[in-house]
Amino acid sequence: MSVSVESDLESLLARLEAGRGRIREGRRRGLVQVGQQVLRDVISEHPVETGRSRAGWGAALSSLGLTTGDGAGDAGGEGEASVIEEAEQTEVEAINFVEYEPFVEYGSRGRSGTGSVRRSLDENRSQGADIVGEEIARAAFEE
Repeated sequence: MSVSVESDLESLLARLEAGRGRIREGRRRGLVQVGQQVLRDVISEHPVETGRSRAGWGAALSSLGLTTGDGAGDAGGEGEASVIEEAEQTEVEAINFVEYEPFVEYGSRGRSGTGSVRRSLDENRSQGADIVGEEIARAAFEE
């Protein structure tokens, strides 16, 4: 009885490189899903007086390919989100350009802040890691 193993180095390297691209795409998909969930949570907890600040977060959510379903962000909200990709790092960044948004989040001398962004990030941290891990694993084993 004999066993032989042959390896084609070029083929192996090509498969590894293809896998690297799939993993990068899985990481991107997972982070976009997490970003969407964080923004949905921020919007659902966000106080509404004029709706302008909430619409900014809705516009950011729209930038990631989702809408709130209630029109928040559809009418020119002042926010955006983007996916920033570097060699081995992917980041989702959401920005609300409404000038008083920091006061809504952190408060001011006479009024306490809501903390909705920080709370949403904290609540989605562990679930987000699971989602990204699942997407990376799924992408790594795609053919």
